[in-house]
Amino acid sequence: MKMEEEEYVNTPQNDVQQIEQIAREYESEPARGIAHGLQKDAIQNGVGARLSGKNEPDSYRNWSFEFKLFKIKEKFALSFIDEGTTGLTGDILTANEIENLSAREELNLNQNLSRFLSIFNSGGNVGPGSFGRGKLIFQAASKSSAIVCDSLRYDDKKYISFERKIIGTSLKQTKIPHQGEKAKNFIKEISEGSLLPLSKPGTRIIILDLKDEIVDAIINSFKDDKPEIMNNCSMSFIKMIEESWWEIIQKFNVRISVEFNGKVKQVKLTE
Repeated sequence: MKMEEEEYVNTPQNDVQQIEQIAREYESEPARGIAHGLQKDAIQNGVGARLSGKNEPDSYRNWSFEFKLFKIKEKFALSFIDEGTTGLTGDILTANEIENLSAREELNLNQNLSRFLSIFNSGGNVGPGSFGRGKLIFQAASKSSAIVCDSLRYDDKKYISFERKIIGTSLKQTKIPHQGEKAKNFIKEISEGSLLPLSKPGTRIIILDLKDEIVDAIINSFKDDKPEIMNNCSMSFIKMIEESWWEIIQKFNVRISVEFNGKVKQVKLTE
């Protein structure tokens, strides 16, 4: 007897536990903590999305990356944005359409948005963290596993935004990304007016209800009166960035900054 297709459903899974496992992996040796892992994965995504130039130095010429610690409804949030990048390009699809694209093995490197909206899809990339699981660190960095994302795409100039959060034990996201004015209003509303829509091509991720150890690491970066903390690679977010990305800072003079409480610090090389 042939089984009817509708008798099959997705296997239930507990996404909360998966996110918690990701957090444990970043907090266990040889990893160096979730704050360190967060800055490294965030900037790596931005580096990978930079616009190609005639050569490598040219591709970094207009590239920059900015972190901003701020509050929404008295809870800390962290936004990070890359500029001089492609934005989340590719077709704007529903989850079912992305699933069908993946089944046909057509979720390639051109489908940046769809690959971001799915898990375990590398688009042909190889190497550690390339299979779509690493992006869950952004969820793991939130006490409530909630993030928001917006992007201004360089090719078609479309502006999109969407949300991903836990409902029950499942990781849910906006059915199809908001576009245009709806996308802009969504960002203004969810940030309580703290953030404006993007004006340059790039992608921004906002981690809501940020975990304390990341908040502490960023605030430590601004403790000018306590250099023993501010210059400690295990305690200061800026020093973590410097330690991870000193090569591109040195070779290409890239701009990476961290903002908190109205102050902006550029990541610079020290001895």
